Amino acid sequence: MPSNIEKFDNLTARVFASLYEAFPVEKSLQPADFDIGAEAAFNDADAINAPLLKDVEFFASTVRWLASAGYLEFRTESNLGTFYDATLTSKGLEVLKAVPDSLKDSSGRSEKTLGEYLTDSVKAGAVEAMRKGASYALSSGAALAWNAVLTAVR
Repeated sequence: MPSNIEKFDNLTARVFASLYEAFPVEKSLQPADFDIGAEAAFNDADAINAPLLKDVEFFASTVRWLASAGYLEFRTESNLGTFYDATLTSKGLEVLKAVPDSLKDSSGRSEKTLGEYLTDSVKAGAVEAMRKGASYALSSGAALAWNAVLTAVR
């Protein structure tokens, strides 16, 4: 069973890939689009399927965190975990357009940005590559923020 961090990294990679592929067009992020059965979370009006509801809440918490960290934005959220009119922010786009050293060949060139790498990894179902890509994206975003702080202090 994957840890919460592994689940978060996997979901982050998939959300980033989805928004990168659609950019600049806004799109809705729905749990079902990420293999989370939002519609099935409610068996009927009175009976809630707790494990599925927990997965929907994990998805919603992940998207909310990515928004609060400045990687994406959305217009509104439904009570079933759908985020309407979501798009990458300038920070999110900058991180995903970067070319990590690990994707460069011996001459220092790469044919893929991090966003393209994540999109390809998601399509191929390469879970470990998705986790590594998400981890790189988040650490790159933190480095961008830290550099902005240092520049402001100088």
